Amino acid sequence: LAGDPAAWEALVASTRPILERAARSVVGSPEAAEEVVQAVYALLCEDSFRALREFRGESRVTTWLVSIAVRQGRMFVRGETRRKVREAAQGPEGEVDPADGAAESEIREALEAAREELSPRDRLILVLAYEDGRPHAEIAAVLGVSVNSVGPLLARARARLGEKLRVRPADSTA
Repeated sequence: LAGDPAAWEALVASTRPILERAARSVVGSPEAAEEVVQAVYALLCEDSFRALREFRGESRVTTWLVSIAVRQGRMFVRGETRRKVREAAQGPEGEVDPADGAAESEIREALEAAREELSPRDRLILVLAYEDGRPHAEIAAVLGVSVNSVGPLLARARARLGEKLRVRPADSTA
């Protein structure tokens, strides 16, 4: 990639969406996730792309990069207070959903709020499995567990998400 801007741009274009989702599942906010993704790309560029040269090819490049993003995200969370992360996650006031699809928007908001209450590991496994459609082998590599552990971990994450959704009040504005 060194000296080939087109190759670098292709790598970034093809990996940015999955890295952003993985990072967001760990850090919670889009703004913090963007910082984590930038840290991943900066790490790749260090020492004339040393990390890329040292890639052993034991997994797909995207799996390897997601595991780096997860580690960077965990470091970010450790370095920031939870309060700062929550403040960064708050969007600008006054954003209003269109009238059309209000029920769908409410469901999406409730699901996102419930997911944010999960542990970073539960959020990550749900994102990798359902949003990214990653196979169990890749999820296992990212989480550092055996492939046989992925199914039970995923089932427990789904159960915890379901529980969070069940305990939510029907109308949080009342």
